[in-house]
Amino acid sequence: MCGIAGHLGTRPIDGDTSHAVLDTLKHRGPDSHGVANLQGATLLHARLAILDLSETGRQPLASSKGRVWAVVNGEIYNHHELRMKLIDAGYRFRGSSDAEVVPALYHHFGRDFMRHIRGMFALAVFDEERKRLLLGRDRFGIKPLFYSTGTTDVFFASELNALRRFPSVSRGTDAQAVHDFLALGFVPPPLTVFTGVRALEPGTTLEADLGGSRLTFCVRRYHQWAIEIDSDLQLADAADTAERLLDQAVARQLESDVPLGALLSGGIDSSLIAAAAQTSSPSPLDTFNVRFDEPGYDETRAAVAVAEHLGTRHHTLDFDSALLTWGDATKTLQAVGQPYGDKSLLAATPICKLMRSLVTVGLSGDGGDEAFGGYDTFNNIRYLRPLSTIPTSLRRPLLYVLSTAARSAPRGRRPSVATRLSELGTAQDPSTMLSSLLTWICGDELGRMWTGGPVEPVARLFQPEWKHDLPRRATHLERLSALATEVTVRLRLAGDYLVKVDTASMVNGLEMRVPFLDEDLFAFGMRLPHRLKANAAQRKVVLRTLGRRRLPPSVAELPKHGFGTPIRRAEEFATMAIDALSGPSTGLLDAVDCAHRKAIVNAFSQAKPLHGVSQEGLETRLMMLLSLALTPA
Repeated sequence: MCGIAGHLGTRPIDGDTSHAVLDTLKHRGPDSHGVANLQGATLLHARLAILDLSETGRQPLASSKGRVWAVVNGEIYNHHELRMKLIDAGYRFRGSSDAEVVPALYHHFGRDFMRHIRGMFALAVFDEERKRLLLGRDRFGIKPLFYSTGTTDVFFASELNALRRFPSVSRGTDAQAVHDFLALGFVPPPLTVFTGVRALEPGTTLEADLGGSRLTFCVRRYHQWAIEIDSDLQLADAADTAERLLDQAVARQLESDVPLGALLSGGIDSSLIAAAAQTSSPSPLDTFNVRFDEPGYDETRAAVAVAEHLGTRHHTLDFDSALLTWGDATKTLQAVGQPYGDKSLLAATPICKLMRSLVTVGLSGDGGDEAFGGYDTFNNIRYLRPLSTIPTSLRRPLLYVLSTAARSAPRGRRPSVATRLSELGTAQDPSTMLSSLLTWICGDELGRMWTGGPVEPVARLFQPEWKHDLPRRATHLERLSALATEVTVRLRLAGDYLVKVDTASMVNGLEMRVPFLDEDLFAFGMRLPHRLKANAAQRKVVLRTLGRRRLPPSVAELPKHGFGTPIRRAEEFATMAIDALSGPSTGLLDAVDCAHRKAIVNAFSQAKPLHGVSQEGLETRLMMLLSLALTPA
């Protein structure tokens, strides 16, 4: 796990710039730094040593023939199998790191070599003879990579803050990205909030060639997920397959030359990961959870029950205002490099800090909800079918009555379907309906809030882009479920949840691995029909069946409990956030209507409800405004 950066261009970058970029990435790679100044390119690497702690594991890495150079961030889980194939083909290696196979893979397979890699990675390969730079990112977007292109240069880096240390990189604001952020709470790839800067999308490569005085480049996809439902799957067989694939995935991700532990939140996903890891570990596994003093957020009892059941060495971190200081919180938000509104990042960061004091590598349960049907959406879509059959002329008045009643009900942590019913009143197609369910701010509120000029509607992001291979007899619910799976993976997983995992872990120099995003396990989850994902009684039907085999009954039956953060109880943070947002708007906040911004701040500061918004939604809106204010324009 590391930080990478670099440049391809007609003019070399200077040493001061290289030093500034590496200094920005030092939290990702505190163990050593590496620089390769090549003919036409510069490769930079900040190393967090995980495999092959010797000098042979340092990067940038050159091929045995010296023509190909590489820098890699992440882990290649099948590097042993790849190494053996390459040795049989005549290649030789000096060390034992996973990254060392990358230059040889490029030599052997050419530009399509990333198809052969399993793991989480962002990498750059420079072919010095051809003056070709190849950037690539894993199939899910677990590891980040940003780039900026021009007529003579390509710059890239693991983080936006590092990329912006290159003097030629654009500083302008992308209005579409800001608008999308206000709706979603994150900036959807490939957009970033900066014009001329893009996120390399999951499963894609950027190839740039430096020929003469002009540079050419293209972005292409080397992998695209497809949803192919197996309607004949039965629950017992599905649970058996999921169990086997989960064990294999965790076993592949346990390799480490430094201490390793697991995040154990008390939920079923992290508990299943910990169970599989402890089964494969010869000694007690270190497990970690965070304890909140607010009952609605705390899952310590479940986490401890799982730890005792498995026999792990468990550590609990008490979350209080001392852990959510204004300085630490703003540092964490600014580490993202652009607006980010998921407040659970503020809880994930201190738990990663605790983990880093004892281990260098952690396992997380992230990714289980997307393929196996863990979100509220997979229950809520059952209401969209009958809703769509009601004529629009009758639907809107009916939904207005229902939504008004919902808004007067006690506020929960999350916005419910009922609070969005009025927004669904004019929705005609599945994409528009899903966008209403899966956005924080939409419809009339978003229209009142946005002052930044003409932009494309957010609903465009919810149009299907993947192949959906469903049986002809597939129900409307099955088709909605397939689209819900796609958008939660393509949008929220890549743009929100994996950003949180990467930021919280890497700001503390911790490598976090996500076994549920093993390629085989994830592909199997996407084959599940909707009835094996969610029903009237529960979600994640297959994983809960597996949980009954391996976990305490009380945990296997627990409903999903999001990893939230009660920011109102962190008095210093809450006070400083209110002060920061109470003055004149500056920078990116100029795109937000002043009256609407003040209404959000006042409702939060006075602990009063905001019309039609849950408590969770109010706190998220405040986080979004704060993140906009902290992002350099």
